[in-house]
Amino acid sequence: MFKLKSIYLKLFLATLLTITGIHSSNNYFTSQVSAQETIQKNTYSSELVAKKSKTSRTRKSGGRSGGGSFKSKSKSRSSGSSSKKRSIRNQSRPSNSRRDSTNNHSPRRDYRDDYEPNPTYNNQKNYTPNYDRTSTRGSSYSRQQKPMHPIFRFILITLLLSIVGAIIFIPLFILFKFLSKYFSKDSRETRQVQKEINNDKVTVSKIQIALSSEAVEIQQDLSELSLTANTDTPEGLLELMRDSSLIIVRHSQAWTHVLSNSISMAINKAESAFDSLSVAERSKYDGESLSNVNGNIKIREQVSNSHRLLRRPHSRINKTTEPAVTVGQDEFADYLVVTLIFGTVDDKPLFEKINNEQQLEATLLKLAAMRADYLIKFELLWSPQTEGIYLTDEELLMKYTEMIPLV
Repeated sequence: MFKLKSIYLKLFLATLLTITGIHSSNNYFTSQVSAQETIQKNTYSSELVAKKSKTSRTRKSGGRSGGGSFKSKSKSRSSGSSSKKRSIRNQSRPSNSRRDSTNNHSPRRDYRDDYEPNPTYNNQKNYTPNYDRTSTRGSSYSRQQKPMHPIFRFILITLLLSIVGAIIFIPLFILFKFLSKYFSKDSRETRQVQKEINNDKVTVSKIQIALSSEAVEIQQDLSELSLTANTDTPEGLLELMRDSSLIIVRHSQAWTHVLSNSISMAINKAESAFDSLSVAERSKYDGESLSNVNGNIKIREQVSNSHRLLRRPHSRINKTTEPAVTVGQDEFADYLVVTLIFGTVDDKPLFEKINNEQQLEATLLKLAAMRADYLIKFELLWSPQTEGIYLTDEELLMKYTEMIPLV
């Protein structure tokens, strides 16, 4: 009985193993078939996707060849391209519908069979190139090609001509100015003179010099010059100013004090300013023994008691051998004052304040070399006029308080 049970058990196990092996073989075969089918489906799907992608690229390339205006159609092509790209991505995704469609695929066709004159992209409206230039964008394109407005054209031409003229004439102008500066200094000075002569600005100046009694014969020289000068003509006035300046320069060793003033002013004020200076100096005299104004010569014999007779007229004095003659105790008459008042056409003052002999000499020489057309009015004043009579120290300090000693 026990053996029979073992036999039945062995048969049952053998049968079970046989059934299990058959089932495993069936499953393995089924899996292999499914894998092959899956590989075939994927291969076919890849070929189909590649075919469709190729077809789509072909359609995209053909769409780019159409259209009349690149600017007006760029947006449409960009939207169509993006739609086709989205369509291709959707087609490449694996899905149940794709697997169903691969089972019923049609034979391969030439891509030219799928080309249509007016392709559609994702059920959008037909893409039809518009070659009509009368559309909105076409009209904008046409306006850009219109000729320039006459005003703008005139402005542009004027600007170009100005630039060309500047390029041509500026170097010529610079060259002309350089040559004028190099070759025509005299003409420039002449223009400056004419400018100063023709304007309404003049200068009134005064130079006053005190000389010691060492200036022998200066009174005689000034008297002779005044009597012979032709004071009623501009040339005569200029000669009088030149000669009197040179006479003063020749006696530079006798200079002791000086007073200078030069002011520029309007021509309508110059006459009164000049006359005020002249009257102020003449009021310091006891009387005018000699005058020659505007050709009118007057000579008067007058000797004031306020002046002291120091030496005989025309006497030559040797400082080392013949001392000066005194009139009273500690009282010496040692000074002669010469004043030059002149008005010129200069726009600026002729000199600044004079403090030393070098400045005084340079100013007097400048007056001696003045142009004839610069002098307007001139007066020569000196005191005392009588030869051999001089001012004392007290008289010099009282009547000529503004004079300063030369450094």
